[in-house]
Amino acid sequence: MHYGVKFITRDQPQPSSIIVSEGTLEDMIFPIDYVEWKHNEWNQNPLLPIKMSYGEGKEQFETRVNNLKGRVVGMLLSLERKGIVNEYIFYFRIENIQTYEEIRRFI
Repeated sequence: MHYGVKFITRDQPQPSSIIVSEGTLEDMIFPIDYVEWKHNEWNQNPLLPIKMSYGEGKEQFETRVNNLKGRVVGMLLSLERKGIVNEYIFYFRIENIQTYEEIRRFI
């Protein structure tokens, strides 16, 4: 899903974004599988672990984080111009992860 889409309609087709000639578009994307209705509110689950789960020890958490290193996340971007559709696939490799606790030490 992208910016402006209501969580309740996340499973439905989403409208295209129109970019005028020499224009720009700033947007965000988020996997719909990470959005859920829980405890009477919408929640966006983090894409990467940022803190320990309840009852999880530090070693378990570090193992869970380190297991993500080297994994690849992909995104498909379809662009249509003058009736011709071009699809671009972007891949992002997770090379390093800093937890909230690690980042907080430097703030």
